[in-house]
Order: sequence, then structure tokens, then C-alpha cells
Amino acid sequence: MKRFLPISLIILISIAAKAQTNTWTGDLLGNWGNASKWSLGHVPTSGEDVIINSNSSINVNSFAGGVNAIRSLKITGGVSVKLTCSVNGTRYLRMSSTSTSSKGLQVDAGNTLIFDATNTTGTGFWICDLTGAAGVTGLVDGTLQFEGSGTASGGASLNVYTGASNNASLVVSGTGKIIHMIDTGDDNGGTGSYLTMQSGSIYEQHEDGGAVPFGNWNMGSTVKLVTSGGTPPFFAGNSYGNVEINCTGLTSPLAFNEDISVNNLTLTSSGGSSVVVKTASGTIPFTLTINGNLSVSSSTTLELSVVSSGDAGGNILLKGHVMNNGTIKSVSESGNFEFGGSFNQEISGTGAWFGNALTLVINNTAGVKLLSPLTLKTGLQFVLGNIKTDAINILTMAGGWSGASPASFVDGPMRKVSTGTWITFPVGKGTIYAPIGYYHVLNHQLTDTFRAEYFRANPQAVFGSNYDVAGNPEVIHHISNVEYWSLTSNVTSGTFLVNSIEPHIGLNSFCQDISNTFTARFDPTTNKWKNAGTIARNVESAGPPFATGYLQSQYAEGGIFTLATSSINNILGVSQSTLPIHLITFDATKINSSSALVNWQLADLSSAAEKFEVQRSGNDRNFVTIGTLSGKDNDRFYDYTDNELKTGVNLYRVRMTDKDGKITYTRIAAVINEVKGFLVTSLMPTIVTQSTRLVVASSDKQRIDIIVTDMQGRVMLRRSFSIVAGNTNIDLSMEKLQSGAYALTAVSEEGRMSTIRFIKQ
Repeated sequence: MKRFLPISLIILISIAAKAQTNTWTGDLLGNWGNASKWSLGHVPTSGEDVIINSNSSINVNSFAGGVNAIRSLKITGGVSVKLTCSVNGTRYLRMSSTSTSSKGLQVDAGNTLIFDATNTTGTGFWICDLTGAAGVTGLVDGTLQFEGSGTASGGASLNVYTGASNNASLVVSGTGKIIHMIDTGDDNGGTGSYLTMQSGSIYEQHEDGGAVPFGNWNMGSTVKLVTSGGTPPFFAGNSYGNVEINCTGLTSPLAFNEDISVNNLTLTSSGGSSVVVKTASGTIPFTLTINGNLSVSSSTTLELSVVSSGDAGGNILLKGHVMNNGTIKSVSESGNFEFGGSFNQEISGTGAWFGNALTLVINNTAGVKLLSPLTLKTGLQFVLGNIKTDAINILTMAGGWSGASPASFVDGPMRKVSTGTWITFPVGKGTIYAPIGYYHVLNHQLTDTFRAEYFRANPQAVFGSNYDVAGNPEVIHHISNVEYWSLTSNVTSGTFLVNSIEPHIGLNSFCQDISNTFTARFDPTTNKWKNAGTIARNVESAGPPFATGYLQSQYAEGGIFTLATSSINNILGVSQSTLPIHLITFDATKINSSSALVNWQLADLSSAAEKFEVQRSGNDRNFVTIGTLSGKDNDRFYDYTDNELKTGVNLYRVRMTDKDGKITYTRIAAVINEVKGFLVTSLMPTIVTQSTRLVVASSDKQRIDIIVTDMQGRVMLRRSFSIVAGNTNIDLSMEKLQSGAYALTAVSEEGRMSTIRFIKQ
């Protein structure tokens, strides 16, 4: 016999199985424990969903000590709700829902939920607790605020983790905020992704000594530390989005005491103390990685420091720009401030950089540009990339530098405040490294200042080609028509008894014979070039194709210097017409989906008789000419816009024809349009002695692995790099490889590959 349940009983069971909703119906001021103020006629219980949709200030002193449980809490309707607790002891409002539809905690956009703990005696903790189950859901689209008052210990706080079975999945959206006012407690975020701060979200900490919890922080989220007390807040995690520090009352340092990564870091105030990047005890330094920009205001000090004397100092790795209007310094035995981005980084601001061990490290192939004058009282280390300066935004060094090379130098003017007898200025232009040295022995002072700059231009065109026939002892036949240096000082002529300069003769000086090459100085009083007098010639290489080395020449006073010769056949000949076309830079850049810009720079001025044909091809490398430009006698920079950019891979090169009909080609540059991918476009040189430069074109920013294998397929070198959309230059050291043939393969994260071969000598 079949049995049937009455329909009424089925309905009752269904209602009982579904969580009931209990809505606040009370006035603006009310008591949570007043049953008449709730829609179900009783105080909410552990299985009920609670909704508050009217402006309210609700007293929860009726809560029993310990846990007070509900299933969920939703604040909606564009309201502000304050839950106030002012009694001794610890009280939790615990949510347990893991549902995505009825979240354990939900604060809708335009709404505010405040947990207020007012304690005048004893210890009072008032906790918003999302640990009633594993994975309690939460969404803050509005504002979740914690505040309080009184002199007793305790405070209001957020709890998203107490164990593997009791934790939250709380998301603060791009419109959401969590705010901790003064007299609040620290949030318990555990060490997992129990708190997620999405792009645009804000975590604001006003509590003296308050913590910024561990969590999953999007790069576009923001931490705001806005305190007025003497005790600094601290970071419980090691990866955050944007960080803004405005702690006006600090009496002790706010420290990054572990490896921490942030996006943009803005320092508005450090009060009477500082923001420090410290080290672990001993020789292991901590590194603060700033993936975006750094801004230091006039009332802030940023230090690289140590735990105790003798320890290694903390380091900063900056991948964006820096504006320093305050102070950046080292108070330790060592401390590096490294520029390690993937695009051209900028230094601006009127602040100070100093400290006995502060070292700026240039390690960015795209280089660093000064937008303000920069004075460094300590060290500068060149690794990769140039420092771009100009006559206004000049680099002044009181300390020393190291590591300058063709891969890294000062592109523009620089000054040195003398503290010794020998200075080698690490100057150059574009891709040409052309240092010049200065030497003096007697009577040097700490106020002696020298200024040097290298120019990749024809000094004959700028200063003329009138030569003093006196010689010293060699008579000038002609001077260089590709380069010159400016070296000046505040020291009057005759102050030094022994002094000399030492310009470098590089491959791009086109010197065939150092034995009849010497230094010439332009005399502005006679408008003539004069032999400066040769002390010594130091040959690095006699060639071919060109000789390299140093000329040590007499220095009586500052001015303009270049290379000169007594031979008709040296340093490129007599006139500009005999010069080969020499390329400094070449690139192609996507403008939009239908056009690209091809640009290049020559070492020298050209003439209308010389021709530049811009050529394009697809992956098949069948190049066709798409435009022709004539040489210019007044400019070394050229550009051409391709308004017929194709979908896919576009390869560009320039076919260059000089006056004598000699044809040379630029390297290949690529633009990848409306498809995803990357391409190794060139390796220069392909016959490698020590290092080579790889050029990679990419459709977007990504990471690639560079793998070098020998002809037996054995991996000899593996490194990872970040590349940007467009063209990225990667400098690679190959000096540890044995002589032979090798294959270089670039592999993307998606498994795409591009290979090029080279020879190691």
C-alpha cells in the first residue's frame, strides 16, 4: 500500500530546509537583542540570513560573550549601518554561509557597515568573523569599516582565518573599501588567499601600529597607511598592489623587514622618522620590489638600512619611474637602488640621494632618463642600459662608478666633483661608448668640478676646419668628422703642474693608424684647431678593421677636443664625402592597426646623393621597397610612416646606398599586428667573442626563455626575460662558451619558438 505525505507537510519541510530571512525593522537607534525589531519576531539565529536595509545604529551589548552566529549578513539599500559593542570581553558576529547567492557577508555598492568597539575598562574585542565554515563567502562592494574609542585594550577587527576548516573567501571589489580607524584591532588574514583585494579596491589603515593583512592583492588594489601615532604600521604579507604611506606622527621607522613586492609606492610623510628597507641579520639582504613607480615627497625619508652594524643593507628594485622630492639614503654598509625595468625609466624631483654606501644600479637595456638634475654623493654601477642626460638635467657625481661599457654608460653631459687624481668619464652617445679620462697630480681640491660630454657629430661642421700649422710636433692634416668631446672645469689654467686628458679611440672613430693620431683642441680665440700635444699612445688593437686605444694628451685648459691626424689616409679621410654610411640605431614601432613608424639614426650627416630605401616583407622575407628617402646634410635622424601595415608579421629594413654606390642594409625590425606571437629578428654580432645583443619583437608583454644549445643539442645556457610589446633588446654574455657553432632559441610561455644561429670564437 502506497503512502503519501500531505501537501501541507511537504511545504512545511521545504520551508524548514531553506534558510529564513530576518530583516531589521527597528528605528535609527536600536538594540540587536530586541526581538520586536526583527521581521520574524525574534533575534536572528545561526541558520538565518540577516538583512539590514535602513540607516541604523544598533547596539549589540546583549550578545553573550564568545560567538554569536548567523548564517549571513547583507547590507543593502544605500544605507549606513553601525554595530556598536561597548562591554568587556570578546564578542564575535560569526557568519557561516558558503553560498555564492547568499554570501556570508555582503555589503552592496553605496552601503557602509561599521563595527564600532568602545572600551573604557577591561578588554573589549568586537570581531566581524567569517570563519563559521571552510570557505565562507563574502563580497564588499561598499565600505566595511572598523572604528572605536576609549583607553582600554581591544578593538574592532576582521577575522577571515582561524584554521583549515574555518576560513573565508572574502572579495573586496573595485568599488569596495576596508577601513580601520584608530583604536581598532588587527585583522587576521592567515597566510592564504582568504582575503582578495581586486583592482580598484582600497584597504585603509589609521590604527597606530596596525597591520596590513596577508591576502591576494591585485596590482591595481591600494593600501593606504594614514596614521598620526608614533608606532608604525606593518605588513603581514609579502605581495601588495599600490601602497600609499602618510604617517605624520612616526617616531620609529616603518620597516619593510622581508622581501616585499608592491606596485606603485607613494611616500607622502614619514613624520619624524623614516621608511626603511632592512636586511635580515647577517649577509642576506631583503629586497623591496617596486613594479610600478616610486614617489617620495618632501617630508619623507626612504632608507636602505640594516638590523645591526656589519649586516648587508636592504635593497630596492624599481621597475618604473621615481620622483624624489624628499630623501633617499643609505645608513648601512651597503645598499643598492636598482633600476631594473623593461622600458625607459625616468628620474625626477629635487630631493637628495646620499649615504656612505648607497649605490644606484643601472640594469635596464631600455635605459634611464633624467628629468631633473641628479647629484649622487656615493656610488653608481653600470650593468645594462644608458643614463640619458641633457644640459639642464645633468648627472653630478661626488662618488665613484663602476662597470661602464658599450652596454651601459652616460648618454649626455655629466659632472664630477674631484676627490682624486684620475677620472674616467663613462660617456657616449646612442650605442657608442666613448669615455674620456682626466689626470692631475698636484693641488687638486674637493671643490674642483669637471664636466664632460661626448658628441656624435661632425666637429668640422660645428667649429670649422681651420688648423694651426704650428704642430706639437705633428701638424694637423685634418680632424675627425664623426665625433668630439667637451671637457671643462672650474679650475683656472696653470693651477696644476701635471695634467692630461685621455680620449678613447673606438671602432666608431674609424682610426686606421694610432701612430699618427693625436688630440686636437679647438681654440675659440683664434677659431683654429691646435695639436694638444701627445704624452703617450696606448694601443688596444691595431685592427682590422680599425685601431682602438687611448691617447694621453696634454691638458692646459678645458674646451672642445677631437681626434686629429697628420696623415691623409687616417680617421676616414679629408672630407665628409668619403664617409661610409654608419648606422647608430634602427627600429620599427606600431602606431595603430594600420600604420607603423620606421626610424633610424646615423652617426654622421649625409648628403642628397645618398639614398635610403625602406623595405618591408612578411615572414617569407621577400622584401619590397615601400618608400625612399634622400640623405640630409642638416640632420642625422630619419623616419618613415608605413600606412599599409599588414595583419601578422611585418619585417622592416633599410637599404642604404652611399655616394660611391656601396650598398649596405640595416638589421631587421619587426612589427606584429593583430595576432599574438613573437619573433627573434636579429642577433648582433652573430660571430661572438664575448657578448651579443638579441632583438625580439612581440605582440604584447610576456616572458620568454632563452636557450642556447650546441650542435649536439646540449643546453649550454638558459635564462628568462620579460619582453614588452614591440621590440626588446637583450644583451647576452657568451664569454663562458667554448668556440663553435650554437643555436639560440626563444620560447614563450605558450610554447612558441623562434631560433637563430651564431658562432662563438
